Amino acid sequence: MGTFEIFRAVGCFDVYFAPLNGIGVLDVLVFSKYVEESLKNGRKNIGLDLSGLATINSGAYNCLLQSESMVTAAGGEFILIVDNEEMENSLRKYGIWQRLTVFKSEVELLNYSIKQSFKKPAEPLPKISEPKKKTGAIIAPSAFEDDEEASGANLWVLAIVAIIGVGIILLYLFL
Repeated sequence: MGTFEIFRAVGCFDVYFAPLNGIGVLDVLVFSKYVEESLKNGRKNIGLDLSGLATINSGAYNCLLQSESMVTAAGGEFILIVDNEEMENSLRKYGIWQRLTVFKSEVELLNYSIKQSFKKPAEPLPKISEPKKKTGAIIAPSAFEDDEEASGANLWVLAIVAIIGVGIILLYLFL
């Protein structure tokens, strides 16, 4: 099976469009493969956009719960986007609403994703080793000690800035 590129990135989530079978019902086999493929590729935050669907069948409810379990076990988060009241009521009736994180729009999901990214602890900075102590004369190292091309580039930048500065002063004096 090839890679699935029928999702869109919303914040840190890959949100899939609901795959429909021939009779317009959520195709649970196809969506299950989407989830498996995403997890194999290291994408852990997965969502399903149920916008436009009025209801789903019992097999789809089971698929949603299994997907949530798989994604959570992989260390990710599984979400739904539901934009209509009829689907919302259906999800509430079967207890899906309480178990899964459900958003009414991509904007809500994006805001949530941004807030979640700030809650994660920052990675520690690399430890800086102490400089070796030397005896004798102290010589300040250049910022580009080992890079002769960078030193030459710095010289050119300094020359250009000086020429521009002189030009501005001359314009100010003669105008």
